Amino acid sequence: MTWVGFALLTWVLLGLELGLRRMLEIGSTGIAPSFVFPLIALVAMAGTPGMVHRAALILGLLMDLLSPVALADGRGEVVVLGPCALGYLVAAHFMLNSRGLIVRRNPLSLGLMAMAGHAIAGILALFFLFIRKWIQGDVAIGAGAQLLAVLGSAVYTGLIAPLQGLVMIPLASTIGLQSLQQRRFARTR
Repeated sequence: MTWVGFALLTWVLLGLELGLRRMLEIGSTGIAPSFVFPLIALVAMAGTPGMVHRAALILGLLMDLLSPVALADGRGEVVVLGPCALGYLVAAHFMLNSRGLIVRRNPLSLGLMAMAGHAIAGILALFFLFIRKWIQGDVAIGAGAQLLAVLGSAVYTGLIAPLQGLVMIPLASTIGLQSLQQRRFARTR
């Protein structure tokens, strides 16, 4: 993988995440699409296992840094490193193992992978935050509303990801994902 191209694409998608996420949120439910997670799905569709795991950890840590958690006493927010990173890593491993079931160059496949992976990553991140709340009691996490927001965001991400795929799949060669490019007069996998 070309890490410079990956970094540039990550930078653009993080900008979209920070700029458009609140605007596209459904009411005040917390249900909003992720623009970063389809990049993990794209890498998982065509990358090597080591590449996929490194990309998932990097993007998960970035999302941990950019999404602080409210404190239980209501006096602010705290950045918790780990929940998104671990959730993204497990979701990437799931997508890596299930990529043989999809058509890799299809934007709808990207949407399906992004929806399933985002649901897994969100549920695991929420689980890790619940463990922290149980042990330390310092973060404010609600069970029903948070789980509904995670699953709703996964569906919303799955609906937005094919549109992103129309742009990202042709750009896959810029980050070194050669197996997503259509080959002429060659045998495909």
